[in-house]
Amino acid sequence: MDDALTGAVESTARLDSDAQQRFGARVRRLRIERGLDQQTVAADVGYSSGSMLCAIEYGDRWPSLYHAIRIARRLDTTLAQLFRGIR
Repeated sequence: MDDALTGAVESTARLDSDAQQRFGARVRRLRIERGLDQQTVAADVGYSSGSMLCAIEYGDRWPSLYHAIRIARRLDTTLAQLFRGIR
């Protein structure tokens, strides 16, 4: 891989990681503002444990579209608002 392509791939991965962290922080903030714990939200959106929601909140994973919609509904917001400004 040439240097320009390597740089572009690394830059894209860094942007994706930053976006994941911002998204996760937003989910965590909204969950806490609503007085909900991870286990409750995880169960309500269809995860078998809180570990997936924890990974999302810490920016390690993206939810599927299906789960993102369920997270937004559970946190009493819209999918658009959940992702607003996340790039």
